[in-house]
Amino acid sequence: MEPLDKLAEIERLAKLPPIEFSAVREEAAQRLGLTPEQLDEEVAKVRQRLIPLEEIAAELAKLSPLAYDQVRVLKAQALGVRKKTLDDEVKKARHGAQTHQSGESLAPPPPEPWEDSVVGSDLLDGIYDFIGRFALVGSHGQVAATLWLVFSYLLDIADYSTRLTIISATMRCGKSLLLSILALLVRRPLPFSNISPRRCFAPLSWNIPRCSSTRSIPCRSSRASRSAPRNSVAS
Repeated sequence: MEPLDKLAEIERLAKLPPIEFSAVREEAAQRLGLTPEQLDEEVAKVRQRLIPLEEIAAELAKLSPLAYDQVRVLKAQALGVRKKTLDDEVKKARHGAQTHQSGESLAPPPPEPWEDSVVGSDLLDGIYDFIGRFALVGSHGQVAATLWLVFSYLLDIADYSTRLTIISATMRCGKSLLLSILALLVRRPLPFSNISPRRCFAPLSWNIPRCSSTRSIPCRSSRASRSAPRNSVAS
């Protein structure tokens, strides 16, 4: 595979959701002539580079098409990405700005209230059992996830919110699966992956729900060293 084609393929893999990347990881590594571990490292590097790229693309999206065309080549070279990659990010940023201006929410509509009265204890037991059917997180983890899910429907009357953090000792042991389960039950979920702080807090001013999930990659900061892989779900 040519170097440019190889770089383009790694960039494509870096943009995949974690679950989809895990499904094609070994096949892609073989196709690229890398070990799965080497591919993980290359994808992590690209993802780290794409985080500031989102912020720069948001600024470039404010330019007129003519002004952007005059600086796109230099900006792409400075960021170390292909011109098409920068064009795609700017296009997404412009679409997001148009959605913001139109007032259209990115999250699904709020759920309709159940027609009949609901027994709270039965509801909690049902959610608890549902989580345990698919994820092995222990009884305390199931209780925490169950209560957090119910709390997501009470945000409008709460002064403070909680953050649910999912930590494991090893990679690929079900954190993303648990996030997928939570997304099925939480009030108006807004999933995203490897997002910058600026993008993470932007939905708060867009009339978008505050229940969202993010899959984080290992932090290399000396201020916040983490030895265990973790996912966090912010409410």
